[in-house]
Amino acid sequence: MQNIQKSGFLNIENKLYTLQDQFDGELSFYATDGKSEIAVNENKVVEAGSCIKSFILLEYFRQKIANEEILIYDEHRHRTLGSGIAGFMLNGTPYYAINLAKQMIVISDNVATNMIIERLGIDQINGTIQKNFPNTKLLADKLDFDIYREVGTTTAYEYASLFQKILLNDNIDLDEERCKEMIEIFSRQKYRTLLEYSISPDLLDEMGEENAELIAMATKSGAFGSKKKNIPSVRNDGGIIFTKYGNFIASIFTKHNTDYRYYDHHPGFAAGGEAFRSVLDPFLENKGSFLTEEETQYVSEREPLGYVRTLKKGI
Repeated sequence: MQNIQKSGFLNIENKLYTLQDQFDGELSFYATDGKSEIAVNENKVVEAGSCIKSFILLEYFRQKIANEEILIYDEHRHRTLGSGIAGFMLNGTPYYAINLAKQMIVISDNVATNMIIERLGIDQINGTIQKNFPNTKLLADKLDFDIYREVGTTTAYEYASLFQKILLNDNIDLDEERCKEMIEIFSRQKYRTLLEYSISPDLLDEMGEENAELIAMATKSGAFGSKKKNIPSVRNDGGIIFTKYGNFIASIFTKHNTDYRYYDHHPGFAAGGEAFRSVLDPFLENKGSFLTEEETQYVSEREPLGYVRTLKKGI
């Protein structure tokens, strides 16, 4: 028992308790390695920001849109503020549908997202979402920040569950090839400031190389907020983390009510990055598990439950 008290799982919990106390905002977090889970406010409904685009991509592949289908950019219907490049193109520019779907995820292109939402239909998107994710919803039929104060809602648990279902091809009405294609798109995401905030530069530099511990991260982030419109600032990310020892799922959502600025050292990135590192480090140290066997046995029997729990079955 004395050794258990000094073990890694208590380090995870202590880090998360400290983050909760020190972060001047709200943190929701969920991670699972298939054997145990780490959960903080995981069922709290939160602003998804651009993370809602992951669920839109799910519906895109569920509808089996032909990759060569052409969608035409209309600046009056589709143009909006925020990230991406499609809005800088000439009015009437044609796009392959699959390229818009990739831009929506890889560079979080808001105009591409608007074109995809219009093609799929918001009711169809939300209908598919509700089959597996009851607290998740796309609220805006267009990402227009002059109209909407919210983009969409989800929870840390449901966001993690989305990626778990894609990874396992579990009850999402997609074949294995489409699941693999989605994972490939997520692995190309360019905005990983939150996940990379506290990771060793050496680990990041070696990512994907032969014998590297960290192989890839198939994730989608989201950032949202406006001081002028009094919209709280959110910084989110989550998805599948592939390592040489196996993979795990992590989902992090933060909200900050006072710092609306967009910069790499935002408090939401810092808190979320530390939460992510609290599970990445032990997973690598234990070579494929958040907990050792001894820790797993202790956690499964303890009462009351803490942030770290064992799983009776997958999420």
